[in-house]
Amino acid sequence: MALESGRYYIFSKLDDAAVGRNSVEDRTLLPKAVYKLPKGVDAPVWDVEKLPNGKYKLQTRGAAVGAVDGLLVAFLMKTETTLEWTIQRDERDTEGNSYIISTFDGHSWVVTEPESEDISQIAVRPLIVGMSLPPFYPPTEVFVFKKVD
Repeated sequence: MALESGRYYIFSKLDDAAVGRNSVEDRTLLPKAVYKLPKGVDAPVWDVEKLPNGKYKLQTRGAAVGAVDGLLVAFLMKTETTLEWTIQRDERDTEGNSYIISTFDGHSWVVTEPESEDISQIAVRPLIVGMSLPPFYPPTEVFVFKKVD
C-alpha cells in the first residue's frame, strides 16, 4: 500500500526512536542535520507530499530534506531542485507502516552508529539487502510512519 500525503511521525525500526532535526541548532541558514533522536524525545511532525510521479517530498519543521555528502539534512533555504524520494513498503512488515526511503540513484536512509548520547545522524547510502523473497532489510534501514491524529 502506498503512503498517502499527510502529516506523520517517523521512527527508526531499530529502536522505535523518533527521526527529526535536533531541538538545538545553530542560527545559520546552512543545512541542518536530521537524526535518530534519543529515546524519549518527542517525535517531530513530518509533512509528506505524494507527487504526481509517485515519488515524495518530505519536510521537517518546514524545511525540505535531501542528502549532502552522504548525510540526511534539511534545507532551510528554498532550492530550485525538487527533492524527491521513493518510499517503498517493507514487504516483511505485517502492520503495513514500515518503509525504505530512497533517492533516485538507489541510496537510502540508514541509521548510523550513535555520535553521542544516543543521537545518530541519518546517512544516505547504498542498502544492505538480504537475499530472500521478499527482501530482508536490517532495522537500521527501515522507518515506521505513524499518521498524526
